[in-house]
Amino acid sequence: MSALVKDIHFQFVAGHPCLDFANTVDNRGSANATELIPTYAHLAEFAKQCGVFPPDEINEIESLVRGAPQVAELEPAGPIRLRELIYEIFSGVAHNKAPAPARLAQFNQFVKEAVHYRTLVAQENGFRWKWVDYKREFKVLWFPFAWEAANLLASDDLKFVRECASPGCAWLFLDKSKSHSRRWCDMKVCGNRSKARKFYQRSKAQG
Repeated sequence: MSALVKDIHFQFVAGHPCLDFANTVDNRGSANATELIPTYAHLAEFAKQCGVFPPDEINEIESLVRGAPQVAELEPAGPIRLRELIYEIFSGVAHNKAPAPARLAQFNQFVKEAVHYRTLVAQENGFRWKWVDYKREFKVLWFPFAWEAANLLASDDLKFVRECASPGCAWLFLDKSKSHSRRWCDMKVCGNRSKARKFYQRSKAQG
């Protein structure tokens, strides 16, 4: 099965699908912000790599996008709007700020609609959830992230949501470290960058 977008490898450092979805803007906190999912093909590949669809459903997802090549850029009123709502709400959580009622209401509309695309199906050892209507609706590509975000907001893990302390990053993550003192989305990237910056500043001051 070939990828819809060649040679794209997304970073998954947040520890939760909805936070990784919120992080699909690189350098979000800077003037050099970059959109990482500009098309439906990118979004489908992101969802595939993120694992929000079971392996046996990926073929249906890819067929959906391949079947409508005329649809290129993401609709701002759809996945982009949902992503920004998720980011705003969880960034507020990380800074102990409650979301504006109007923004939470907008997010809840996505959640309510997502429920209609969710159904239980029987399998050998019981039941599982399945997303439906692939062939008719592009919405199924981003509704898993609304579902995951709603579950995280209502979970005990909410208190572990953090925002990267590196200037210009602003990515979100779940701090599951033993001491719950993690500061960066990725120690190898933002953590090392922060250490290098501090070393440079100390060296400059001493010089």
